[in-house]
Amino acid sequence: MEKEVWKWVLENFSDEAIANIGHNLGIKVPGFRQINHQQKKFKLLRPKLIQEAVHPKNSAMLKDFFNKIAEGADGLAEWRDKSTDELLESIGVEIPPSMLFSVLMSSEIEEDIKRGQEIFIKLKEEEKLTILERQAEEKREEAEKNSEQEYEQLKQLQEEVHQFQQKISNLEKKVKKSERKNEDLKEKATVAQVGFEQEKKQWREEKKSLSQEMQALKEEYGKVKNKLADVAPELETLKNKMDHQAVLLKRKDDEIARLNALLLKLKTEQDRPIKEKNNDYEQQQLATSSEQEAIPVAVIGDPMNTRVQKYKRYDLTIIEASEIHDERTNETLQQVEQIWLLTYKTPRGIQKRVKSLVKEKPIQEFATFIDLENYMMKG
Repeated sequence: MEKEVWKWVLENFSDEAIANIGHNLGIKVPGFRQINHQQKKFKLLRPKLIQEAVHPKNSAMLKDFFNKIAEGADGLAEWRDKSTDELLESIGVEIPPSMLFSVLMSSEIEEDIKRGQEIFIKLKEEEKLTILERQAEEKREEAEKNSEQEYEQLKQLQEEVHQFQQKISNLEKKVKKSERKNEDLKEKATVAQVGFEQEKKQWREEKKSLSQEMQALKEEYGKVKNKLADVAPELETLKNKMDHQAVLLKRKDDEIARLNALLLKLKTEQDRPIKEKNNDYEQQQLATSSEQEAIPVAVIGDPMNTRVQKYKRYDLTIIEASEIHDERTNETLQQVEQIWLLTYKTPRGIQKRVKSLVKEKPIQEFATFIDLENYMMKG
């Protein structure tokens, strides 16, 4: 069922998102040299990438990739704390189904995964999966379209205001020019009184006409200014939304860059010649195993790797998460000298249970198998 849910989730992601996931998981598809969603052949490559991503060998990396995105984004991981009823009310309205399922199915808590599967089955039986996904996409597109229209309207209003201001400024310049002309006419009054009176009359008429035009423009400007004042809060809200979206986009870009760097580091660590170091360490273990008694260790979570049996310095007792409530497990924890907790194999609730059982003993925690093996090699 997990594979079916993940396949549906990825099929509803964009080509760019699928290409990004393929890069991060290091997926290689025979016949394709590179993963580029802008190439025409990507239509053929896309289903193969999805098939490889949900393959059991890549499922752990896929879940880890989406878990880091969920825990790194603001408020995204909080969807895991909501009840099934709350999720059913919000899906398709506040969050797309594909995004919600990626958050629930990538959780380290089994209950979150089961809740995601139950919701998926319910919506699938009701034939609502595609409808809700399309509904969420239409809401997002409509919101973007409305924001763009509002922004263009505000820009147009600002341009109209600017044009009115230019007209008023030009009229004021004309008035000042007329006033200077009037002063010149006064100086010439003694020389040409008749001509002055005629020009003065003409200036008065011109001034009256200009004053009326300026008054009309001022009134129009007042109307536009009031309209702009009414729209100003919406402009500020739109600007805040755009700034918030820019911050979220930058955070996502930074998170993807960080995850890419982390995956590259992990891949480089895995490609190191571990076998050579293991062979040297095994020779040392064989030389000293006859002289030292093995240290009894309880390992919480099965590492699922036989390489741990090569380190004879430790006598390992593997305890599954399901066995933690067993009375014999408690006796084992009290008898061993060391306790190792594999956090990548153990749910958070079981981790708390282990720490409450052995408060008097130190617990060594390991986030990956590489950390565990490096610790055993150092002895």
